[in-house]
Amino acid sequence: MAGEMSITGLTNTGFDYNAYLDKLAQLKSIPLQQMQAQQQKIIAKSTAIVQVKSALSDFLSPLTTLQDSSIYDKLDATLSNDNIASVSVDGTKAQPGSYNLEVVQLAKASSFLISPAQNVTDPNAAFTDSGTLTINYKLDGTATSLDIDYTGKSLADIVNEINQSADLEATMINSGSSTSPDYRILVTSKKTGIDNEITGISDSDGDNTTGFDTNSDPSTDPRASYTTQAAQNAQIKLNGIIIENATNTFSDVLSGVEITAQEVGTSSLTVAKDFSDIENSLDTIVSAYNTLKDTINQVTAKGQPLQGEGSLSRITTTIFNKLNSVLGQYGLLDTTGEGEAATGKLVLKKDALESLFNDPNFDAKTTFTNMARDLESYVNNYTDNMTLINERYLEQSDRIQKEIEEKSERIQKEIDALRTRYAKINVYLSQLQDTRLRIENFTKALLNGGDK
Repeated sequence: MAGEMSITGLTNTGFDYNAYLDKLAQLKSIPLQQMQAQQQKIIAKSTAIVQVKSALSDFLSPLTTLQDSSIYDKLDATLSNDNIASVSVDGTKAQPGSYNLEVVQLAKASSFLISPAQNVTDPNAAFTDSGTLTINYKLDGTATSLDIDYTGKSLADIVNEINQSADLEATMINSGSSTSPDYRILVTSKKTGIDNEITGISDSDGDNTTGFDTNSDPSTDPRASYTTQAAQNAQIKLNGIIIENATNTFSDVLSGVEITAQEVGTSSLTVAKDFSDIENSLDTIVSAYNTLKDTINQVTAKGQPLQGEGSLSRITTTIFNKLNSVLGQYGLLDTTGEGEAATGKLVLKKDALESLFNDPNFDAKTTFTNMARDLESYVNNYTDNMTLINERYLEQSDRIQKEIEEKSERIQKEIDALRTRYAKINVYLSQLQDTRLRIENFTKALLNGGDK
């Protein structure tokens, strides 16, 4: 229409500034992603170094053991029939030797049956008689006794009182039946051997009609008190020599050797050098070498964190050379594959090691101590270096992490500032849009009024 006014450029453009800012943030985060990828590689290297260090550390315990001089003097005792006895050895006192051992008899504790003069059907009923029961016995060969005043006490009370003794123990037995009980006391010495026998009992009432029966003949009187098990010493023969003891444990029959009899029978007894700690330590070292080699091969393989780190491969080569210069020299090493240089694992030849131990000219202590000391020094040097390398990796990772956080914070602040600015512009454009509409409406009104 002629004369119509038009204000342009103030209409809503449809610009989605939030989507734009999100995209901008993604673009600005690309360097951060690159830094994170770099950080992950460093962390992977750190993890790999820790794995290698851990595998190296597995050498240290057996190497320490091999430097302990006591394991080279250790003795052990073996029995061809370990049912008859058990044996322990004090390596600082014992001497190697072979013996014939026979367990002739085992030690026994004395037991004595104490019978009330009258049948007791209720063990908790108090005695109507008064008096003192005396139990006579030996304690390590010395005559002694235990006195019990049974006045007003029951059979159960007397049993409890005997059990308070340091030397005797008692139990109640029913020598009758469930319908016609006959309760008595069985007393047993707490110590075995004839020097600890129970020799008899006495009763202050002086007869066998009240209190307790003390002197009836058990072969003719069923109410008699008597020895049910005689005290007995343990008896062994060592190379034909008879040895007795109050207990089943024989100490220092052989210097530094303790023999505990278990049952009657015969066996050979051999006291000899015990090389098990040495063998176990050497076996652990060989296993640690195999584990270390596998670990290094894994972390240095193509595509792995430490690919191409030739210095790590030199570790296994050096350790192999050190082991081979000693163990290989004596024919103690074998492989499960084509050889150490290929993929084979090392194996300790235990039969050859046992033969070497039996060689009187072989100095195991000097040989293995020197080898262990040399290896320990080498391993410690590398574990210390790996600790430093890992610390540097961790420092790099921390530094990158700090940079990532700082840059991320700057990007976020920049995006937030732009978002605020675009929001204000959007409000301003909205206000302009509203003004444009009012002006257009006003102009239309003027033009329409002029046409009239």
